[in-house]
Amino acid sequence: MALFGFRAEVGLGLMGRSPIYWTAVGYDLIMRIIWGKRHRHILERANQLIPAGASVSEVCCGTGILYRNYLCEKEITYLGMDINGHFITALRQLGINSKLHDLRKDEIDPADYVVICGSFYHFADEREDVLRRMCAAARKAVIICEPVKNYSHTLIGPIGKLANRLTNPRSGSCQDWFTSESFREFADKLGASELAMVPGDAVATAVFKGTRP
Repeated sequence: MALFGFRAEVGLGLMGRSPIYWTAVGYDLIMRIIWGKRHRHILERANQLIPAGASVSEVCCGTGILYRNYLCEKEITYLGMDINGHFITALRQLGINSKLHDLRKDEIDPADYVVICGSFYHFADEREDVLRRMCAAARKAVIICEPVKNYSHTLIGPIGKLANRLTNPRSGSCQDWFTSESFREFADKLGASELAMVPGDAVATAVFKGTRP
């Protein structure tokens, strides 16, 4: 039991966590299957907003695909943070700067841009507090790129239950995905400086001004 407790403390626990989050390789594969082009669109939107030479703290970074596939070519000073120890171990093995991090309670490392891609919905009950802390860590801007449709949100019956199970990271809510309307309401309420949603698109992006000097 002590071993299980230790593994949970260092982000390696499996209890209550979907199999999709058990390994970095498995996560990347299943995300491509479940999300398809939408996942790439989310990352592309974030990449377009980050200039070369900037510093970036990515919270809930997962397996670091934003950096691995995009930012690494732009001379970015990058830090990836995630609650999943399997992902952080894999990133460190690749030589990518990363750390174990619980966005619900841990301090966010300062950077020009603080970014979250496809994971903000996990914090439905804490959105304002999480955004406030992200802005406090950002010298220039906070970038939030989210899906506004989700297969596990729209499907019902056994298939919907399976999709819900596959998107449970064991941290935060896995039920409160944004709709285009709710994302717009959230962005407007909290004063986004930029909001982008293409009609019929499945991705929404909001930019908030950083408050760190």
